[in-house]
Amino acid sequence: MAYSVEQIKEFVEQYEKWMDRQGDLTTRIITHVYRKDVTRTLANHGLIRRVETMARCMKKVYNLVPLDAANPQREHINDAEIFLQSFIINTYGAVDNLARIWVWETDLTKPNGGALPQKWIGLTSGCKVVRASLSQPFQEFLVTTDGWFDYLENYRHALAHRIPLYIPPKCLDEATTKRYHELEDAKGGALQESDFDKFAKLLGEQRNLGMFEPWMMHSYGPADNDGSPVRFHPQMINDISTVVELSEKMMAELETLPQI
Repeated sequence: MAYSVEQIKEFVEQYEKWMDRQGDLTTRIITHVYRKDVTRTLANHGLIRRVETMARCMKKVYNLVPLDAANPQREHINDAEIFLQSFIINTYGAVDNLARIWVWETDLTKPNGGALPQKWIGLTSGCKVVRASLSQPFQEFLVTTDGWFDYLENYRHALAHRIPLYIPPKCLDEATTKRYHELEDAKGGALQESDFDKFAKLLGEQRNLGMFEPWMMHSYGPADNDGSPVRFHPQMINDISTVVELSEKMMAELETLPQI
């Protein structure tokens, strides 16, 4: 089992906690009085939809690949990948929505009064004008999220532009990796001989090698764009908790603005 009994208990508690806070956040976003119609539309039909989609995806992944899963069905793994991909895209989109809501509500501009370029709008460390316009406590909180933003952008950009994230069906040690390649060569020989029964038998043995571990990843290696595998159950909790906290703090910022 990938997680200890204590870890599973902690994950379940955190899962329920952040699902509840996500629901409270939705009410807060809907009931807020926005200064502009365009911002209200983005908040109610953009931000809320994204955060609710994140919650739905998380529920689906936890059901398809439970915390105590030892050998989940391949079909369930494939379906969980789809929900993870949607989760990542909407996590990235939710944060982008937060930044745009703030920029639009405050009519934020460049120091010279010009319109902010699209690439300046965000909450990452590179979006200095946006960060500097927020309260000091919020700025300090954002600094603590810099590492999380690095992970999110790495996974989102891979998903959007290069390699979609996936869940390896099995993890292999050195010995099973050697056997895997032996079977791969044997499968090639079986196909050349048109021995499809032998091919099916070899494929079955190959699929039984290794153990399942709940990792998600995209490309893996030394290149700058490569990522590090992460365990998706706790990572989803971390992601939704970060988005909810960012949203709660942004709503607190918006609530300090005078009404027009």
